[in-house]
Amino acid sequence: MVTHARETFPDLNFDLNFDQRRDNDWSACAGATSTWTEAPETIHWTPSRFLTVTPAEPPGTVHLVEPIAQAFLDHGWTIDRDQLDYRVSPSLQISKDGVAIRFSPTVTDDDTDDGPFFLNIHVIGPCQFSPDDFADFDPADPDAYFSDD
Repeated sequence: MVTHARETFPDLNFDLNFDQRRDNDWSACAGATSTWTEAPETIHWTPSRFLTVTPAEPPGTVHLVEPIAQAFLDHGWTIDRDQLDYRVSPSLQISKDGVAIRFSPTVTDDDTDDGPFFLNIHVIGPCQFSPDDFADFDPADPDAYFSDD
């Protein structure tokens, strides 16, 4: 997705602000039961990428979302929720085959604002049953969970 954004707007810099603890995560699916000591019975992975976009002309990043999403829409993805015109927390969410992508841009009314501006991209995977040992997953050290040992 980050590569596609860079290809769509080659004159802009999309600097990735990756934080493994925050950006490769999971959440319980709607209706999943869980406790503080047990993982929910169903989860979906929610990797996110937070991009700083420069230069800031025009200010904000709302205008970038539709051109980036268009390649997916051209391949059968559909719009679930279009809230790009919202003044607070604008977003566009598209989906296909149980996977959703949500774009969350920076909005501003100040033409002199020089940022920083962000484009956040969240992928929401399909619901799946949690592995039996999923409570052992530590987002700070995902390699330990996914190792072959």
